[in-house]
Amino acid sequence: MAKYKLTDEQRTIISSTGRQVTLHRIQAEKTFTIEAWNKLHVSPKVILKGDLGGWVESEANLSQDGKAWISKNACVFDEAIVCEDAYVGGAVRISGKARISGKAKISVGARIGDEAKVYGDAWIFGFSVVGGNAQVYGNAKICSTTIRGDAQVYGNAVVDNWRPSISGGTICGNDRKVNPVLESFKLGLEHF
Repeated sequence: MAKYKLTDEQRTIISSTGRQVTLHRIQAEKTFTIEAWNKLHVSPKVILKGDLGGWVESEANLSQDGKAWISKNACVFDEAIVCEDAYVGGAVRISGKARISGKAKISVGARIGDEAKVYGDAWIFGFSVVGGNAQVYGNAKICSTTIRGDAQVYGNAVVDNWRPSISGGTICGNDRKVNPVLESFKLGLEHF
């Protein structure tokens, strides 16, 4: 049995590349529970059969398998996919060939694009941007930060500093609270 269907409700957006994209609202076809981002913490969220969700360009953007869900005004398009038990909510946009999987949670106004991967139990919230070939995984938490290039943020790293940027081969490891501005100067990495 399908987890969701596309409704007749549509909206058009302009992608960051200038492409006009027609999105379709999703609707749950069965009842299930997922761990979701809710007011600065994670808690179980029951998705009832008939509940309206977020927006996708096609069924290829949200897996019918697992408990993955796109909620509220979140939009997933291009070749991006949300799968396994990942949750996307808020005013998030996921595009390009981005992959959101595992039990990852993306919320508020985050933008995930290019070939970025977010997986494991990673959380991305605030007005974060993750792009390029960046990977965020493990129990990492990103808030209002830009992660680009081949950067990796993993383990129990927490990156929270109101819009700094981490790019290139930056690696933020286990059990570290990272102040990206200070780290970028210490490591001699590009900061913009």
